[in-house]
Amino acid sequence: MFSGKRTPYLPDVPTLAELGYTGIDFASWGAVVAPKGLPPAVHDKLTAALEEIVNSPSVIERFTTVGFEPGFMRYSDWAGAIGKETAEMKEIAQRAGIKEE
Repeated sequence: MFSGKRTPYLPDVPTLAELGYTGIDFASWGAVVAPKGLPPAVHDKLTAALEEIVNSPSVIERFTTVGFEPGFMRYSDWAGAIGKETAEMKEIAQRAGIKEE
């Protein structure tokens, strides 16, 4: 588990921190993206529909059955999370001596 806490769906699988690898806290995620310049009304309609879908009992059940923790994040929050994760990955790559090609 790359996240900082164990998942209730795989309770016997330790996190990397529990195995001695600290400072690594990444979650799996998926996203639906749209073209830049999407009209606000379309964006808002898509956002509302996706939030309803992700939070529906049938989708939650399907996700949890395969070990995912479903959740919905609005674009403004998602963009900030991606920026933070990108910075953390760059730091890890630099410490490991990984170079861009």
